[in-house]
Amino acid sequence: KIGYKGIGFKSVFNLAKRVWIWSQDYRFRFDQEHWQDRLPWQFMPVWSETEDFPTEISTMLEDGWVTFVLELTDPTLRRQYRDQFRKAVCG
Repeated sequence: KIGYKGIGFKSVFNLAKRVWIWSQDYRFRFDQEHWQDRLPWQFMPVWSETEDFPTEISTMLEDGWVTFVLELTDPTLRRQYRDQFRKAVCG
């Protein structure tokens, strides 16, 4: 099912200052630091090459898959979501 005007996706900007998107020939990011004080940075994608992605991510990218990577603004959230993900996946 398709969402409503990207509202679900836009919610990631409440948690992340940088969002990377990789899909076949399209590689870009939404990057608050890149645009500095220009607003709305959430609507201005920055084209990115594969080598621009963080090393730990670029080695896992595969053709045919769409990959989203969020750089969270609060490091404690990273731990919290990692633990929740492990519980959901590993039981």
